Amino acid sequence: EYIDSLKQTGFDKVETTSQNVLISLDAWRDLGQYWLFIEGALPGVPLAFGASALEKAVYQAGQELGLTEVARTWLQIIAIKA
Repeated sequence: EYIDSLKQTGFDKVETTSQNVLISLDAWRDLGQYWLFIEGALPGVPLAFGASALEKAVYQAGQELGLTEVARTWLQIIAIKA
């Protein structure tokens, strides 16, 4: 879908790669301190409260689910317009 959209808007060379990675709970905690992540995950919540809630939630969820890391797929797209 991304490739088709890019090609329809004039990008003639489109390369994609994907990589499966494991993200530790500590990394999720760190991500939960980033203001754009907080605003996306908890719209309207003050940043300090959101950061604190996400920090606690990541470890609580990890403990409840028996996880120390979460599998994710990273997608990289490089598009060149002629």
